[in-house]
Amino acid sequence: MAEAAKRTQGLDFVIVDYDQLVIEAGMNPNSDDDNIFRHQRAFVFAAKKLAERLDICFLFLSQLRKLSPAVLKGAQPRLDDIWGDSSVRNTPHVILWASREYFTSGMKKESERKAKVYVLKSRNDRTGVVDLEFDPERLRFSDVLPTEADSIPESKWQRKFAKQLAT
Repeated sequence: MAEAAKRTQGLDFVIVDYDQLVIEAGMNPNSDDDNIFRHQRAFVFAAKKLAERLDICFLFLSQLRKLSPAVLKGAQPRLDDIWGDSSVRNTPHVILWASREYFTSGMKKESERKAKVYVLKSRNDRTGVVDLEFDPERLRFSDVLPTEADSIPESKWQRKFAKQLAT
């Protein structure tokens, strides 16, 4: 379907929601040989090939089956906290972990709208944390978008050049 859409209408990205349903749907329940990790690995590699072949972004959404005790206590998640085959951690260019504080704070009313997105992996840029506000209709940033100056460290040469331009 993605290939047909790309040819006929154009296509920028594909979103596959909830990896466990997709992966488990491909497994044979009567086979002792089938395991979820093998199917997950095959799907992740096929998704990467599709994205490269069609020159699109492939978004793979997953809800974790369980959280580590440290993350449940509010610690920052790590790549190793992602459940599944190692291809899920190694293959993507970017991995984002969205978390609502509501669920890690015992469902306290005052934390209902607080959320964070952790950039756990970014091959071509930095990692870090973004504070969000949760809205039932959408997620939205709680503060202003960073400027270019926030994202690119200024070198000594750039400062010297800026001073020369100012004089």
